[in-house]
Amino acid sequence: MRHAAVLFDLDETLLDRRASVERYLLGHARRASLDPDLAVAYQARFWALDENGHRARADLFAQLGAEFPMVGSHQDLLADFIQHGFATCEWIDGAEAVLGSCRTMGFRTGIITNGPSGMQRSKLRALGLDDRVDTILVSEEEGVSKPSSEIFHRAAERLGVRPEQCVFVGDNPLADVDGARRAGMLDVWIQREFPWPPDLVAATHSITALTTLMDLLSS
Repeated sequence: MRHAAVLFDLDETLLDRRASVERYLLGHARRASLDPDLAVAYQARFWALDENGHRARADLFAQLGAEFPMVGSHQDLLADFIQHGFATCEWIDGAEAVLGSCRTMGFRTGIITNGPSGMQRSKLRALGLDDRVDTILVSEEEGVSKPSSEIFHRAAERLGVRPEQCVFVGDNPLADVDGARRAGMLDVWIQREFPWPPDLVAATHSITALTTLMDLLSS
Protein backbone atom coordinates (compact mmCIF):
# COMPACT_ATOMS: atom_id res chain seq x y z
CA MET A 1 0.00 0.00 0.00
CA ARG A 2 1.59 3.28 -1.09
CA HIS A 3 -0.13 6.42 0.16
CA ALA A 4 1.00 9.84 1.36
CA ALA A 5 -1.36 10.55 4.26
CA VAL A 6 -3.31 8.80 6.99
CA LEU A 7 -6.45 10.36 8.43
CA PHE A 8 -8.22 9.18 11.55
CA ASP A 9 -11.61 9.49 13.18
CA LEU A 10 -11.34 10.48 16.87
CA ASP A 11 -13.90 8.73 19.09
CA GLU A 12 -13.36 4.96 19.36
CA THR A 13 -10.55 5.18 16.81
CA LEU A 14 -7.82 7.14 18.62
CA LEU A 15 -9.73 7.96 21.80
CA ASP A 16 -11.26 5.16 23.83
CA ARG A 17 -14.52 6.98 24.49
CA ARG A 18 -16.04 4.13 26.48
CA ALA A 19 -13.11 3.96 28.89
CA SER A 20 -12.90 7.75 29.11
CA VAL A 21 -16.58 8.12 30.01
CA GLU A 22 -16.36 5.23 32.47
CA ARG A 23 -13.61 7.18 34.22
CA TYR A 24 -15.82 10.27 34.21
CA LEU A 25 -18.80 8.39 35.67
CA LEU A 26 -16.67 7.04 38.53
CA GLY A 27 -15.45 10.56 39.26
CA HIS A 28 -18.99 11.93 39.12
CA ALA A 29 -20.16 9.32 41.63
CA ARG A 30 -17.42 10.45 44.02
CA ARG A 31 -18.17 14.16 43.54
CA ALA A 32 -21.89 13.57 44.09
CA SER A 33 -21.29 11.17 47.02
CA LEU A 34 -23.59 8.60 45.44
CA ASP A 35 -24.49 5.41 47.24
CA PRO A 36 -22.78 2.51 45.37
CA ASP A 37 -26.08 0.96 44.25
CA LEU A 38 -27.36 4.31 43.00
CA ALA A 39 -24.08 4.95 41.18
CA VAL A 40 -24.33 1.60 39.39
CA ALA A 41 -27.96 2.25 38.40
CA TYR A 42 -27.14 5.75 37.15
CA GLN A 43 -24.17 4.55 35.13
CA ALA A 44 -26.16 1.71 33.56
CA ARG A 45 -28.91 4.10 32.55
CA PHE A 46 -26.36 6.55 31.14
CA TRP A 47 -25.06 3.87 28.79
CA ALA A 48 -28.55 2.75 27.83
CA LEU A 49 -29.43 6.30 26.76
CA ASP A 50 -26.07 7.36 25.31
CA GLU A 51 -26.47 5.90 21.78
CA ASN A 52 -22.68 5.55 21.40
CA GLY A 53 -22.30 9.27 22.01
CA HIS A 54 -24.79 10.27 19.32
CA ARG A 55 -27.62 11.38 21.58
CA ALA A 56 -27.64 15.13 22.21
CA ARG A 57 -26.07 15.81 25.59
CA ALA A 58 -28.93 18.12 26.65
CA ASP A 59 -31.48 15.41 25.87
CA LEU A 60 -29.43 12.74 27.62
CA PHE A 61 -29.10 14.66 30.85
CA ALA A 62 -32.69 15.90 30.76
CA GLN A 63 -33.74 12.24 30.77
CA LEU A 64 -31.27 11.30 33.48
CA GLY A 65 -32.32 14.25 35.61
CA ALA A 66 -35.95 13.22 35.31
CA GLU A 67 -35.21 9.60 36.24
CA PHE A 68 -32.63 10.34 38.96
CA PRO A 69 -33.69 13.61 40.63
CA MET A 70 -31.82 12.54 43.75
CA VAL A 71 -28.56 12.71 41.78
CA GLY A 72 -29.08 16.28 40.57
CA SER A 73 -30.98 18.52 38.21
CA HIS A 74 -30.46 18.05 34.51
CA GLN A 75 -28.70 21.44 34.43
CA ASP A 76 -26.26 20.34 37.14
CA LEU A 77 -25.66 16.97 35.48
CA LEU A 78 -24.97 18.59 32.11
CA ALA A 79 -22.71 21.23 33.66
CA ASP A 80 -20.70 18.54 35.47
CA PHE A 81 -20.24 16.59 32.25
CA ILE A 82 -19.18 19.67 30.30
CA GLN A 83 -16.59 20.50 32.97
CA HIS A 84 -15.28 17.03 33.74
CA GLY A 85 -16.46 14.66 30.98
CA PHE A 86 -13.24 14.66 28.96
CA ALA A 87 -10.83 16.47 31.24
CA THR A 88 -8.82 13.25 31.12
CA CYS A 89 -9.08 10.70 28.35
CA GLU A 90 -7.95 7.20 27.52
CA TRP A 91 -6.17 6.20 24.32
CA ILE A 92 -7.30 3.31 22.18
CA ASP A 93 -4.71 0.57 22.68
CA GLY A 94 -1.72 1.28 20.50
CA ALA A 95 -2.96 4.64 19.17
CA GLU A 96 0.00 6.68 20.42
CA ALA A 97 2.47 4.26 18.89
CA VAL A 98 0.56 4.17 15.59
CA LEU A 99 0.59 7.96 15.29
CA GLY A 100 4.31 8.00 16.01
CA SER A 101 4.98 5.27 13.47
CA CYS A 102 2.99 7.09 10.81
CA ARG A 103 5.19 10.13 11.21
CA THR A 104 8.35 8.03 11.27
CA MET A 105 7.26 6.40 8.00
CA GLY A 106 6.80 9.84 6.42
CA PHE A 107 3.00 9.98 6.29
CA ARG A 108 1.13 13.23 6.72
CA THR A 109 -1.49 12.73 9.43
CA GLY A 110 -4.80 14.28 10.40
CA ILE A 111 -8.08 13.85 12.26
CA ILE A 112 -11.64 14.41 11.10
CA THR A 113 -14.20 14.34 13.90
CA ASN A 114 -17.92 15.05 14.04
CA GLY A 115 -19.30 16.90 17.04
CA PRO A 116 -19.47 20.21 18.87
CA SER A 117 -16.21 22.12 18.94
CA GLY A 118 -16.01 22.52 22.73
CA MET A 119 -16.44 18.84 23.46
CA GLN A 120 -14.18 17.58 20.69
CA ARG A 121 -11.45 20.11 21.41
CA SER A 122 -11.51 19.06 25.06
CA LYS A 123 -10.81 15.47 24.00
CA LEU A 124 -8.07 16.57 21.62
CA ARG A 125 -6.38 18.62 24.36
CA ALA A 126 -6.61 15.79 26.87
CA LEU A 127 -4.68 13.52 24.52
CA GLY A 128 -2.30 16.23 23.31
CA LEU A 129 -3.29 15.56 19.71
CA ASP A 130 -2.67 19.08 18.40
CA ASP A 131 1.06 18.34 18.53
CA ARG A 132 0.79 14.79 17.16
CA VAL A 133 -0.95 15.34 13.80
CA ASP A 134 -0.66 17.81 10.94
CA THR A 135 -4.30 18.90 10.69
CA ILE A 136 -7.55 18.56 12.65
CA LEU A 137 -11.04 19.17 11.29
CA VAL A 138 -14.00 19.42 13.70
CA SER A 139 -17.38 19.33 12.00
CA GLU A 140 -18.94 22.23 13.92
CA GLU A 141 -16.01 24.46 13.01
CA GLU A 142 -16.09 23.36 9.38
CA GLY A 143 -19.85 23.70 8.94
CA VAL A 144 -19.91 20.27 7.34
CA SER A 145 -19.67 16.77 8.78
CA LYS A 146 -18.88 13.20 7.80
CA PRO A 147 -20.00 11.45 5.62
CA SER A 148 -20.00 14.50 3.31
CA SER A 149 -17.12 14.24 0.84
CA GLU A 150 -16.43 17.94 1.39
CA ILE A 151 -14.88 17.49 4.82
CA PHE A 152 -12.67 14.63 3.59
CA HIS A 153 -11.54 16.70 0.60
CA ARG A 154 -10.75 19.66 2.85
CA ALA A 155 -8.55 17.45 5.00
CA ALA A 156 -6.64 16.18 1.98
CA GLU A 157 -6.17 19.73 0.69
CA ARG A 158 -4.81 20.91 4.02
CA LEU A 159 -2.33 18.06 4.00
CA GLY A 160 -1.26 18.97 0.48
CA VAL A 161 -2.28 15.64 -1.04
CA ARG A 162 -5.04 14.27 -3.26
CA PRO A 163 -7.93 12.28 -1.75
CA GLU A 164 -6.78 9.10 -3.48
CA GLN A 165 -3.43 9.45 -1.69
CA CYS A 166 -5.17 9.22 1.70
CA VAL A 167 -6.01 6.32 3.97
CA PHE A 168 -8.91 6.97 6.34
CA VAL A 169 -9.43 4.93 9.52
CA GLY A 170 -12.66 5.02 11.50
CA ASP A 171 -15.20 2.94 13.41
CA ASN A 172 -18.49 4.24 11.98
CA PRO A 173 -19.47 2.28 8.85
CA LEU A 174 -21.49 5.11 7.31
CA ALA A 175 -19.85 8.32 8.49
CA ASP A 176 -16.25 7.10 8.38
CA VAL A 177 -15.87 4.14 6.06
CA ASP A 178 -18.49 4.78 3.39
CA GLY A 179 -17.88 8.52 3.62
CA ALA A 180 -14.14 8.14 3.02
CA ARG A 181 -14.71 5.66 0.19
CA ARG A 182 -17.12 8.00 -1.58
CA ALA A 183 -14.57 10.80 -1.18
CA GLY A 184 -11.99 8.71 -3.04
CA MET A 185 -9.91 7.63 -0.06
CA LEU A 186 -8.85 4.13 0.92
CA ASP A 187 -11.16 3.09 3.76
CA VAL A 188 -10.16 1.08 6.82
CA TRP A 189 -12.80 0.03 9.34
CA ILE A 190 -11.73 -0.49 12.95
CA GLN A 191 -14.34 -2.71 14.56
CA ARG A 192 -15.65 -1.22 17.81
CA GLU A 193 -19.24 -0.56 18.99
CA PHE A 194 -20.92 -0.08 15.63
CA PRO A 195 -22.23 -3.16 13.79
CA TRP A 196 -21.75 -3.30 10.03
CA PRO A 197 -25.04 -2.56 8.17
CA PRO A 198 -26.06 -5.64 6.15
CA ASP A 199 -26.90 -3.58 3.07
CA LEU A 200 -23.59 -1.68 2.97
CA VAL A 201 -20.71 -2.79 0.76
CA ALA A 202 -17.95 -4.28 2.89
CA ALA A 203 -15.04 -2.11 3.95
CA THR A 204 -11.92 -2.33 1.78
CA HIS A 205 -9.94 -3.23 4.88
CA SER A 206 -11.22 -4.27 8.30
CA ILE A 207 -9.12 -4.41 11.47
CA THR A 208 -9.88 -5.30 15.08
CA ALA A 209 -6.82 -3.57 16.58
CA LEU A 210 -5.34 -0.26 15.53
CA THR A 211 -1.81 -1.63 15.76
CA THR A 212 -2.46 -3.87 12.73
CA LEU A 213 -2.84 -0.72 10.63
CA MET A 214 0.93 -0.54 10.36
CA ASP A 215 1.01 -3.87 8.51
CA LEU A 216 -1.36 -2.41 5.88
CA LEU A 217 0.62 0.80 5.56
CA SER A 218 3.93 -0.99 5.11
CA SER A 219 2.65 -3.54 2.59
